[in-house]
Parts: sequence; structure tokens; C-alpha cells
Amino acid sequence: MQPATPRSPHMRLRRWDFAGDGPELPQLSSRRRKPRGAKAMRDLQPLAEPSSRSLTERTLDAAQDWSVHSTPRGLEATCGLQLSDESRARFFGHRTGLDVEAELQRQAVLLKGLLRDVAIMRDTVWHLSDELAGVSAPQNDFEQLSAEVRELQRAFGSFSREEEAERGKLTSYQESRSLEETRFEEAQSFRELETRFEEHSRMLESRFEELNPSFRHLETRFEEHKSMLDTRFSEMQSLSRLEARLEEHGQMLETRFADHTSMLDARLEDLKLHKEDVQGLHQRMADLELFLRSEVSRQSLLQLSASVAEEVVEQASARATPLLRLRAQDQSRPSTSPARPGGAAGVELQWLLSDLLPQTHAERVAEVAAEMAREVVHAVLTNLEFQVRETPSPQP
Repeated sequence: MQPATPRSPHMRLRRWDFAGDGPELPQLSSRRRKPRGAKAMRDLQPLAEPSSRSLTERTLDAAQDWSVHSTPRGLEATCGLQLSDESRARFFGHRTGLDVEAELQRQAVLLKGLLRDVAIMRDTVWHLSDELAGVSAPQNDFEQLSAEVRELQRAFGSFSREEEAERGKLTSYQESRSLEETRFEEAQSFRELETRFEEHSRMLESRFEELNPSFRHLETRFEEHKSMLDTRFSEMQSLSRLEARLEEHGQMLETRFADHTSMLDARLEDLKLHKEDVQGLHQRMADLELFLRSEVSRQSLLQLSASVAEEVVEQASARATPLLRLRAQDQSRPSTSPARPGGAAGVELQWLLSDLLPQTHAERVAEVAAEMAREVVHAVLTNLEFQVRETPSPQP
């Protein structure tokens, strides 16, 4: 059995060719899906388009246009901020797909807020860079003017050196030539120097007049920045005071927490002692209950037997007295009297005695037993309440 060459990557290890004219296995069909990250690629596509703006600006603008809740329900998952119904029903570790989607939504909201903050910071930084450029331009002009002044100073130095050289020449000329020629040359050289000095003076005055507004603007900007720095320093001092107060409150809270902890520990120890006292009281109550039950059982039997005996004797005497009187009357009568014991009245009297005495005795015994039970229960409850009242309560 030789494996056939697969026609597609999805059919790998799923289809074989058998030797002989066997039936060919059906091919598995795979549903075409969108590539992973298609939504992210579509969102980032504006970044790849040619633009005159920088990559940072385009990235921030594209990120601000991202939507968190724009994916409609029922669509397939595209690795975006919302999952499909199939992905929501799955489990990712100890979380469900709904938990993962909620976490993605939360992270997206946080990312959008961070991007908004970055955009605000970007505008602030760009404004500061523009202000810095506006401040640095007069400074550059001032440096250029300083360089020109230095060049003029060097020119004046060269002029002074030339003047000294000319004076040396004049002295040499005075030695070699006549005094008039020397004076004429000296006057001519002085006129040239005065002319050049006047030209340089006019040029410097015009340059200073041109840079005077720039100097004033620079002074104004320096004053504004100085006031802003003073404000920032005052805010920093207030923040330091707030931090000191926060540290004081933190120390106070720690102290109060330690006090409450010690108080709760002491209260816990008291409750433990109270619990032990209550357990001892419960044990004493159980022992007292067992003792009362044993005592009540013996006393109740004795009292019940004594009361039953007394009640039986009283009932028997109360029932026997009228019967004995009737029997004595019957015996005193003549034998022919119809009320003799052998007559109908005697038979009825014997039937009543045989029927009423056992029934009356049983009922009375039941009543006496019920009364004794009630008295015993009442006595037990009374003694128990008395014992509980006499038992000292545990100290808290």
C-alpha cells in the first residue's frame, strides 16, 4: 500500500491509493476562511500609502480611527477586537471566549485612551518645539551679529595695525623725505581711515536698528518663560507639600491600623476565654440534666406508686361503703323480699360492681399517672431554672 501524492496541503495524511481497483475515498472539503489578521491589515493599510506626513502622525491618526464596537454580530473572527460565536463558546485556559472578548474590549478601550493621551502630548510637544524654534531664531541672529561684531573688531585691529605700519612708514618717510610730503601722505592716510571708519559705523548702526525689534521680542519671550518657570516651581513646591501630607496620613493610618489590630487581638482572646466558659457551662448543664433525669426517674416512680396506692384505697373505700350498707340492708330483710341478693336487684348490683370497679380504677390510674407526669415535668423545669439562676455567669 503506497500513499498517493497529495493534491493540496489540506489533504495530507487523509487519502491513500490502494493496490487494485478499489473504490477511491471521498475527498474532504475545507471551507475557505479569511486569512488571520485581515482586519488589522485593512486598518493599517492607510499607513502604507504615500503621504507627505511623517510615519508617527499617520500611525496616530490611523489608531484614532480604530473602532472597538464596530464588528457586527454573526461575522467570522478576523483576529480583531470581537470574537465569533464559535470562538466565544470555546475555553482558553480557565477563561471562556466571552471573558477573552471582554478582556480584548477592555484592552482596546485602554489603548484608545492611551492613543488619545499620546495625541494630546504630541500637540503639546509640537507647540513647544515651535516656541523653541521661535526663541532660537533670535538667538541665532544674535550669535550671527556677535560674529559680525567680532569680524569688525578684527577689522579694526587690522586697521590699527595698518595705521601703525603707516605711521612707521611716515616716520621712515620723514626721515627720508621732506616734511611736506610726509604730512601730505599722513593726511591722505587719515582721510582714508576716517572714510572707512564712517562707513563701518553707518553699517553697524543700520544693523543694530534692524536687530532692535528682535532684541525686544527676545526680551519679552525671556520674561514670559521666566514667569512660566516660576509658576512651575510653585506648583512643584505645592506637590512636595502634598507628598509630605500624604506620608503623614500614611503613617497615621499605619499607627491606627496597628492599634485596631492589637485591640482586635485582645478582643479575640477575651472571646476565646468566654467561649471556654460557655463550653464549661454547657458541660455543667448536661451533667445537671443527666443528674436530674436520674433523680426524677426514681422519685417519680416512688411518688407514682404511692399516689396510685392511695387513690386505689380511697376509691375502694368510697365504692365499698354504699355496697356494704346495701348488703346489710338486704340481709336484714326477710328471705321472701324481692331485694335479696339472690333476686334481680342482687344480680344487677353484682354486675355493676364487676363492671364499674375495674373501669373506674383504670381511668383513675390513668388520670393519676398523667397528673404525676405533669407534676414531675414542672418540678424538673423548676429545679433546672433554679440551678441555672444559681450558676454564676462567666466574666467577660
